Amino acid sequence: MDQQEIKKLNGVGLEDLSYTELASLENMLKEGYRIVNEQTDEAYNELTCKLIVECDVMGYDWVNEKEKEDLAYQSLLAKRRRVMRNKARELRLRPPQKIQHHRRDDPEGLMLDIDALKFEKERLRLLNQRMIGKELDGMSYLELYVFCFEIQHGMLEAEKMRKIKGARPVNMEPISPGQI
Repeated sequence: MDQQEIKKLNGVGLEDLSYTELASLENMLKEGYRIVNEQTDEAYNELTCKLIVECDVMGYDWVNEKEKEDLAYQSLLAKRRRVMRNKARELRLRPPQKIQHHRRDDPEGLMLDIDALKFEKERLRLLNQRMIGKELDGMSYLELYVFCFEIQHGMLEAEKMRKIKGARPVNMEPISPGQI
């Protein structure tokens, strides 16, 4: 699974797909969305049960304190994500730099590059699997909830492009009485 295919699952670069390919992509995303939605519901039920038990066992004040700590931590993570998005945007908008070629006598540098590429390949494979509703284990309720929106966005873009490709131009010639 390369980066172009991941972009298509996210609704980017669909212009070169045929009507049939768009319909197939849309069906694949719909199935993934259904599975992620089921997982989200299960995670929500588990979270709710856990909160009820904690409230009964530990008391309401303890639960409120934990929620405040969680919100503070989520705020910190949100700031980090914002910084990362800004950095990624900056790198995207920066003019391309010359590619640095490693010297052939630098095997350590080449091994680091190979390891980085292996890691990126695995990350893209996992993202692809999650977009079609597989390998969702370990994702929290909030991660699943956000992921539902990502899949839904890809679905809507595929559907929109399929409708555009499916629309046929209308013949604008006037209809004569003999054609009726």
